[in-house]
Amino acid sequence: MISPSKRGRVVELKAETLFLEAGYEVFTNVSPDGPADLVIWDSNNCYLIDTKKCQKKLLADGSIGWTNNTMKGRHPDVLVLGHCEGDWIWLSEPPEALSNVI
Repeated sequence: MISPSKRGRVVELKAETLFLEAGYEVFTNVSPDGPADLVIWDSNNCYLIDTKKCQKKLLADGSIGWTNNTMKGRHPDVLVLGHCEGDWIWLSEPPEALSNVI
């Protein structure tokens, strides 16, 4: 069984590939406990991204939710991108420039 930290690193690597293929410059945080995993840059803007592994769940109202509650205690300038059962989902509101990446 793969450890949670290794699963998290796999999600970070997948996100790096996603943004590289979309044309962004990607820089990784070498510290495991910083506020963001990635810094991405499009030559005009810089974005801080935190990646999270999560799972889909059915909510009582019939809508789909996510098991990883990642918004508590987060820095407001850090965007949160979740990887859920093979799909990407913004867990925080992305700027318009990033909304078309996933």
